[in-house]
Amino acid sequence: MKRPNRKKRHPLTLLEMMVAFSLLGILLATLWGLYRSWLVTSEKNQNAQVQIHKMLFVKERLDKIALLVASSQEGEANYLFTPRERVEGLPTVCFSYYNQPDPVPSFNGQVSSLLYLNSIKELCLATWSQEKEERIDLLLQGVSSFSLSYFDPQTNLWREDWPEDFKHLPLWMRLIVQADQKLELLFRLDHSFEPILYVGEK
Repeated sequence: MKRPNRKKRHPLTLLEMMVAFSLLGILLATLWGLYRSWLVTSEKNQNAQVQIHKMLFVKERLDKIALLVASSQEGEANYLFTPRERVEGLPTVCFSYYNQPDPVPSFNGQVSSLLYLNSIKELCLATWSQEKEERIDLLLQGVSSFSLSYFDPQTNLWREDWPEDFKHLPLWMRLIVQADQKLELLFRLDHSFEPILYVGEK
């Protein structure tokens, strides 16, 4: 009785194993490159989201103050001015406004605030109640510099200071912050009582 023929199994040659390992290496390198690219893109997106949240926080906080400064209360005069004294060599701006509601009762009513950059490069907002109680809010970290400018509705021009003896409010306040990215924000003081004069060249 004849036995059925069986095909002989040939062991893999060294060349075939090298080709297989080479193809596997190429596949793994491609997958690692795609994964690395995804990680970099994901990190960039997360950093962008963090910056957006920081920007929105600063804008929301100062938008509220600009609105309160522009809103007058009976018997109280709100104001905005740039003090002559600088903090860390940079300009500051002082606000007075009627604040409410606030979780701390002593900070309801007329308060004063100062926007400044401290010695460790943090953009801060210091607020004083009528009882001289102080509160400092951190708005943004890692700020190398910032600048302020104001749009004067009487001259229709931007200026870098707002003297204390001015009897009117600026129509706009512009804040430019240099941190991880350059941030430029505009705040409108809606209820300026002075008319806007459009001065044209003759």
